[in-house]
Amino acid sequence: MDQKTLVDAVREIFIQYDHNKNGYSLLMLYKQSLEQDKWNIAFSAKWLDRIALRKIIFDIKTALSENEALNNMINQVFPLQTNSAFVNHITSAVSVSLSEPSVPFNNITLNGALIPVSIILGSSTPR
Repeated sequence: MDQKTLVDAVREIFIQYDHNKNGYSLLMLYKQSLEQDKWNIAFSAKWLDRIALRKIIFDIKTALSENEALNNMINQVFPLQTNSAFVNHITSAVSVSLSEPSVPFNNITLNGALIPVSIILGSSTPR
């Protein structure tokens, strides 16, 4: 699958789950190694800080697994607090809305682990 198809499919699913249209502070795809076939998703939104994450994660994982375009391309989904150092680092370095083209952002560190390749689908200072 090409990256554009992957990005578009993930973006569409996450837009569906932004019920209040408050947006995401961060939405990114990343691989933990260059050899890894599947992508992980990290996301953060101020409105997520106030709701039951277990249900929204279950719903998003279900939607991802049911999407034929993704064809089992997603490994794990990670919610992040909007006030985390990682989210602050990314949102201060990259600003992109979900309606804009995605931005490659490589060789970053998440919880002490190097992420050699990532794609930022959305990044903005938390509101």
